[in-house]
Amino acid sequence: MLMDGIVELEELVVAKILEEEGDTLHLYRWRPRGSMIELPSIYNWFSSSPMDQPSLAEVRDTVTIRCRIAIAYTTPDDEMEKIEKYADSFREVVDPALWNSVVGQGVEPLNGAATKAWRSGMSPLVEQFNTIPALVIELPIVAQLRRVIRP
Repeated sequence: MLMDGIVELEELVVAKILEEEGDTLHLYRWRPRGSMIELPSIYNWFSSSPMDQPSLAEVRDTVTIRCRIAIAYTTPDDEMEKIEKYADSFREVVDPALWNSVVGQGVEPLNGAATKAWRSGMSPLVEQFNTIPALVIELPIVAQLRRVIRP
């Protein structure tokens, strides 16, 4: 499954941050509701995903998983430095793991769940979990999925 591959990469990010920064990030497969979240954390959400059907027997989906790293939002200078380090760790782990699929090395990313995948950018936002403000860096991963339809 696509999400299994993304979560495996995020587990490597969590381990890297623990080793290099001494910080424990909580990993959630999907965005927790309200006060269920423990910060700092990594969680995922998704966007609308286009689909096309190039032939009668083939369907292609382009799925965007919005990987998010969130920390408590209290003093901007301290948080910005921390979120920068977390984003760097994410990029250092995830980008090389996805790169082979983009340059045509014959490697299907995310445990073969996708035919191609890449990180499409990075952007900051502020999110609210009940009354807890969180500073978030979003690092979307775009994955192309292919399915052959058999009658």
